[in-house]
Amino acid sequence: SDLAIRFATVREAIERADTTLDGAFDSSLSRYVFPPPTFTPEAEMASKRALTDTRVAQPALGAVETGALHLLKELGVSPSMTAGHSYGEYVALHAAGVFDEDTLLKLSAARGRVIFESAGETPGTMAAVSAGRDIVTSLTASIDGVWIANVNAPAQTILAGTEEGLAEAAKIFKARGIEADRIPVACAFHSPLVADARNRLAEVLAAIRFSEPSIPVYSNTSASSYPRCATEMTDLLARHLVEPVRFLEEIDAMYAAGARVFVEVGPKSVLTSLTRSILGTRPHVAIALDAGGGGISSLLAALAQLAIAGVALDVRTLFKGRGCRRIDLSKLRSETIRKPLPATTWFMNGAKAWPAGDEAPVSGHGRLEAWAATSHATPPVASATLSSDDQVMVEFQRVMSKALDVQRSIMMAYLGEPLRDTVSTSGLPTTTAIPEQRPPVVPLPAVIANPVTPVVEVNRDVVGQLVSIVAERTGYPAEL
Repeated sequence: SDLAIRFATVREAIERADTTLDGAFDSSLSRYVFPPPTFTPEAEMASKRALTDTRVAQPALGAVETGALHLLKELGVSPSMTAGHSYGEYVALHAAGVFDEDTLLKLSAARGRVIFESAGETPGTMAAVSAGRDIVTSLTASIDGVWIANVNAPAQTILAGTEEGLAEAAKIFKARGIEADRIPVACAFHSPLVADARNRLAEVLAAIRFSEPSIPVYSNTSASSYPRCATEMTDLLARHLVEPVRFLEEIDAMYAAGARVFVEVGPKSVLTSLTRSILGTRPHVAIALDAGGGGISSLLAALAQLAIAGVALDVRTLFKGRGCRRIDLSKLRSETIRKPLPATTWFMNGAKAWPAGDEAPVSGHGRLEAWAATSHATPPVASATLSSDDQVMVEFQRVMSKALDVQRSIMMAYLGEPLRDTVSTSGLPTTTAIPEQRPPVVPLPAVIANPVTPVVEVNRDVVGQLVSIVAERTGYPAEL
């Protein structure tokens, strides 16, 4: 969200998606991408479910990734070739100019809708297996309703299939010590279980005008670059929904074509990890825009890696609206020295205003703070230079200070400290002399019975008690 706040090009891409898909969902698309804050686990889970609904997730990915593409373009980063993973292939085709942004968003929404409507009561599911294609194929060959959906890396294969089929496969993998985890998906993508969706999607694709790609776009289905013929592109993209994603072979093909710097545009950094796993020790750089927590810090880290890899950048967009300027390092001191303020400049705070050429006036409150740092025994006499309001405040502060001193002496005497013979009242108002009044001394009656001297334990740790009370009342730790 901070990229959308900081960079207008990202924000505007999401706003355009709201306009293009107005009325397609119960709320605007941006409200799913950036939902209101939640305050309960149930509300948070409901918000996540709404976003990951395939009808919403696909156009949401399209809007966010398109915004990231625009931002990269502003920063001077343009691809020599593109590829995607599953739905990401649609964004890769858009990045190569095969169709425009509005078409991408409408096509994304249509793809999500036909998949959802075609799933029916047996949509199937998917599982990630920590093993290569050959091992997974051999172990699942005898299981009905299970297909290879993605070949992601040398040691990761994705299965799609029925609930029963994947449950049986999971038992086999567990017996062999192979990890297999279910993936929360809407249906069994890239398998025959979504064949009905493929036919309906083909009708949608047939109505779209495809342009020749301006750069090579690599296909999940063929693991090679897309054909330039619109009809062949349409057919390949329709097959894409039901045939396996050959990501491992696709990355190998791109590497063979000269790709050395791979930039992942989209949420998280899964594809970056897969690419590194595929290429191994072969010279390459794989960078994710959304690694390490995402946001601006991840973007800057990615740009730094691109710069190190020799990619030319245009970083001016990073400094827009920040009051930055170029400086001549040979004139660093003269160019960065603080310039004098105009003669018409005024300063102001919550109480006063004064010209820039004058010293800041000290209010009565400021004088009281200064006097508080000195001894209470020698309080300053109100100066004739003080205003009448300031004199009132000074007198009030002096009286209150002496009153607190008296209270402290009495409390300390109660807790066992000998009471001072006199409590200084030199700071109190002396307009009228009031003689000290002492109560008459009343003799105590004689005690006839054997007295039992009570033992009174006085807790002298006043500060400790006060801290405990404050901690109990406020909830702050006593250590603070």
